[in-house]
Amino acid sequence: MAFAKWHKDEGVEVEQEIEDEITKTLPMFDSADGTHSKWVTPFPGASESLGVLLMLSEDECADLMCAWEEAQEGDMTSGAFIAGWLAHFMKFIDTACS
Repeated sequence: MAFAKWHKDEGVEVEQEIEDEITKTLPMFDSADGTHSKWVTPFPGASESLGVLLMLSEDECADLMCAWEEAQEGDMTSGAFIAGWLAHFMKFIDTACS
């Protein structure tokens, strides 16, 4: 009974505030909430796009960039590293799309 009265008096307003906040932040990514991919509409009237948040440490970024440059110069080990990274990334995309 008390909850029903509270919901009638104040709960609807709280419910609307939560809905408004979800709608406002839906296209945003937050590293703290673990959301790393989602379908978003980048601007009103646009088609949905798959948004992806990549988080790399400074060392991970350096390793990836160095391997990319070395692979372009013909280093097969670096090329295999890049191929492996891309295989994992594509698995991530495939999972995000399903």
